[in-house]
Amino acid sequence: MPSGVTSILYVSPLKALNNDIQRNLLGPLDELKDVFKKAGEPFPDIRVLTRSGDTPQPDRRRMQRPPPEILITTPESLNLLLSSIGDRSILIRLSTTILDEIHAIFGDRRGVHLITALEFLPRIVPALYVEDLPIESLFPGERNPIRIPDPTHDDSEDREENFRSLIGEWLTFYGPKSRAALLAALGVEGSRLQLALEDLLDSQKIIIGQLVTESDDEVVCDSDNFETLLRIKRAEAIPAFEPLNIKYLPLFLAVYHGIADPKDTLEGLYNRLEQLLCYQAPAAQWESEILPTRLRNYNRAWLDSLFQERNLKWVGRGIQKVAFCFEPDLDLFDEEIDREPVDNGNESEPDEPEPRRPVPSDLEALFPDASARSRFFHPVEDLKHEFR
Repeated sequence: MPSGVTSILYVSPLKALNNDIQRNLLGPLDELKDVFKKAGEPFPDIRVLTRSGDTPQPDRRRMQRPPPEILITTPESLNLLLSSIGDRSILIRLSTTILDEIHAIFGDRRGVHLITALEFLPRIVPALYVEDLPIESLFPGERNPIRIPDPTHDDSEDREENFRSLIGEWLTFYGPKSRAALLAALGVEGSRLQLALEDLLDSQKIIIGQLVTESDDEVVCDSDNFETLLRIKRAEAIPAFEPLNIKYLPLFLAVYHGIADPKDTLEGLYNRLEQLLCYQAPAAQWESEILPTRLRNYNRAWLDSLFQERNLKWVGRGIQKVAFCFEPDLDLFDEEIDREPVDNGNESEPDEPEPRRPVPSDLEALFPDASARSRFFHPVEDLKHEFR
């Protein structure tokens, strides 16, 4: 057993058992040391230390200089040890892992800690440290070799592939990470990390760029995770609306069409006609009721100005009805009805009045006269207060 490196890892979920194991090892080791000393033979300095949640921070730091030859720990502490650059460096010469009393954590989250730590241990150590490291785990009743490298075989490509795979899997547990954060967490050279990230980027497993709002820093993120984050942000950006009582519908329509706050400019007329594009109404009603209710001090010359300046058109729609539109909107009308858009002019008088269309019974009560001018509210100021 080489001195100054951790060769044996003992893992048990019971801290009291770990302390007993430490005492049971230290006693025989002291006896062996005395026997070798009397025989004039050198005996290696074998230290046995325990690490758990109760281990003080100064003692944890001392374990790194130098590491104990035998380390006794718990599943949780092993996971924390593997997540720290300085701590996991003590396992680079690990040759044997011993598990004890593992039946006590089957079906438990502590068992998950142990399983994940042992699964990643043989991958983390060779991937992050460039030396050939013989790693072997000793399970109860069976010797199960995990990795025994061939010293004559150059496995640098395998190691780098393992390194890339490890980083890719690690990023799946996080959102966007800066390169500085990756270097701090992994403890590898920047050039080596850069090559791994480029390979992962080429395989579309990660994305790199300015992915965080209000930040110009370039970050790295797992592709699937970033897509999930985008979906979450889009969902959060969708406004939530509470349904209102149907009694507010007339008030809403009045506000939407500008009846509650009529404008008094040519631009206001343009905006109102945009809302009423292709709407069919009696020709006389446009300038007697529809437009005056939406525009304060409505001037008929405004409509003529729109015909000349904004390419406004009107389309005859049957007897005594017209609709307004702009040139690109002409295709919205039915082809089978003749249209003759003109810039301006007077409507021809019909020989007979147009028969009134039947009104569905469910609307009859709300709008007794479909062609009548509607008065939805009183006074106007109450309506403004309601919707602002």
